Amino acid sequence: MDTTLTRTEPALWYATLPRLLGVAQKMWRRSEWENLIQVENTTSLQNVELADRRTAMRQLEYMDFAHTVTYKELGRLDAMGYQYRIPKLEAQ
Repeated sequence: MDTTLTRTEPALWYATLPRLLGVAQKMWRRSEWENLIQVENTTSLQNVELADRRTAMRQLEYMDFAHTVTYKELGRLDAMGYQYRIPKLEAQ
């Protein structure tokens, strides 16, 4: 985000929320899928299984995060009077 184009504090919050919640979530804790030990041989069956497991864990973690933001955090932002936009989900 280019802050030179943001002229007021409410415009800054509008542009950064709820993305800032995602940044805070990522910085707050290490994800379980990041703790999986990677095997050096990238063609081994064990490494393929670990990759599939990491992918499944990332998907579950994202669904949990999206649920938390949607049903808890956005209500809190509304109650505090923040204006925000929900960015389009463009990539998977």
